[in-house]
Amino acid sequence: MKEDWGKLIDAAESAIQGERIVSPFMKGGYVSTALQTDKGNIYTAVNFEAKCGLTQCSERYALYKVFEANKNEKVVRCVCFYRGKVSLPCGACREFFMQYGNGIEAMEILLDLETKKSVKLKDTMDPWWGEKKI
Repeated sequence: MKEDWGKLIDAAESAIQGERIVSPFMKGGYVSTALQTDKGNIYTAVNFEAKCGLTQCSERYALYKVFEANKNEKVVRCVCFYRGKVSLPCGACREFFMQYGNGIEAMEILLDLETKKSVKLKDTMDPWWGEKKI
């Protein structure tokens, strides 16, 4: 899918705050995610980490925002930045996305800014343990 990723890339880059240290125990802002739905809406988020282990990945936080909007939208594309470079969501977030359902397994994840190469979420999970349940 080599569609125009421009708005989604811009949204993910704009969300990046650089590493922000809140206290000796909390930091975040250096991982960002932008999710685009089938309606064209874009939801962004950044990471937030605590030394106690309660960490919020930007990918899951962005999906919470899609859910919170309660518009029955399907997430169709994803751009993640980790310290300024395009990145695949972590394994925990990819698993979280798969369990969300609602067609998200077909979501395209950008892998390369120059070529606009992308991969479908489901192709990063083969074989996925939950496939027989949906």
